[in-house]
Amino acid sequence: MLEGLRKRGYAVASIGYRLSTEAIFPAAINDVKAAVKYLRANAEKYNLDPDKFASWGSSAGGNLSALLATSADNPSLIAPSLGNAGVSDAVQAAVDWFGLLYFSTMDEQFKALGVSGVAGSTNSPDSAESKYLGRTIGTAEAQPLVEMASPYTYISSRTSPIYIQHGTADRNIPITQSKIFAEKLRAAIGAGKVVFESLEGAGHGGPQFSDPKNVAKILDFLDKFLK
Repeated sequence: MLEGLRKRGYAVASIGYRLSTEAIFPAAINDVKAAVKYLRANAEKYNLDPDKFASWGSSAGGNLSALLATSADNPSLIAPSLGNAGVSDAVQAAVDWFGLLYFSTMDEQFKALGVSGVAGSTNSPDSAESKYLGRTIGTAEAQPLVEMASPYTYISSRTSPIYIQHGTADRNIPITQSKIFAEKLRAAIGAGKVVFESLEGAGHGGPQFSDPKNVAKILDFLDKFLK
């Protein structure tokens, strides 16, 4: 995938962020936005075009990539202490591979699909999602954080074009999350700026996603909006 990006003329930065064992939400999105701000502030130094940034992430990274696309410059998700105040954290396109998008509906969505999540109930104090928020999913005190952590919340006419892919056999995150996201996006920014594809038989990642032919389709999408 990286080779394909380089051949198309894209510079690539791999962003690190704090995990839930280090700091709870919104630390991760604070870090990702800070990284975008840093890269844009130093675009000349790194020979980047500050007006043509894209994000690409899978699973938890898919959530963060989608948040970048939907919540540009939203102060509730920015930590001023991380620097580069006044520099935009916007991306001009995004790729979301099987991201988790609205934590509190995952259990019911798996049930509707007739399967169970491999990690057990999301609405458990021990779930990865509950640990990420620092509150138990499904409780009243967690719900405002669920909303704040969801890319759904920030969708507007300013949302960047997004390419979404999700495996039909994914038992970590229900494909319903991505289907709903695509519907909401199309209503806000138009079908021409949104691609949703279900990869038949694919699970939570795997070779169908990284296949060069699949990656080439996504790069064509990025080229459309960034070149």
